[in-house]
Amino acid sequence: MRIMEYRLDMPEDGYVISNTDDAWDAMPQRGSFIAAPLRVIPKPSKVDAHLDDCVEVVDLGEDTDPEFYKRETYLKALHGDLPGWRLIGVQVSDVGVYFRIAHELNEYGDWEELCIKPSTKHTCFDIEAPSYNGSINCYTIVIGYDKAYFDDGKPYFLRVTEYHSDYKRDLIFQHYSELRKLNAAIDAHRMYVTVREYR
Repeated sequence: MRIMEYRLDMPEDGYVISNTDDAWDAMPQRGSFIAAPLRVIPKPSKVDAHLDDCVEVVDLGEDTDPEFYKRETYLKALHGDLPGWRLIGVQVSDVGVYFRIAHELNEYGDWEELCIKPSTKHTCFDIEAPSYNGSINCYTIVIGYDKAYFDDGKPYFLRVTEYHSDYKRDLIFQHYSELRKLNAAIDAHRMYVTVREYR
């Protein structure tokens, strides 16, 4: 096995998993309701909190469907078990993890958003996403907040693992203050990830 490590600058949108090739700010589009939706699969353990206990609705204002604020409703939507609602995107960045969910009757407008609560100590879950060849891509996301490390509302640990047919990649989002210990030129306004490839 070959192990290689390198650092990447991330775009402003962060790391986006989608059921189409649309940018985060462009979702939803017609294709969002044609392609198969994403699915979230919790991975509860003795160490990790169950994902269902760690998500909350982002307050989007007056247009948000009041029904969507009910916990049982948005959890069903997140897991792909609520007819009409589809998980169309997951955004991972240095400020946390966000889930974008849209209703099939509102192709070009209404969508709802969930996020991981900043009070979350540690949680882990899988994302299943359709690929262009019809297979299913799988990603594992691990996130944790702890004010003992950083009290700025950002996660202290955030990792995305991509699984490919013959290798896997870990993308570890790094808090800029930790990186500056290694490199004084690190820009606090940019987003960095350390990538580890296992081939």
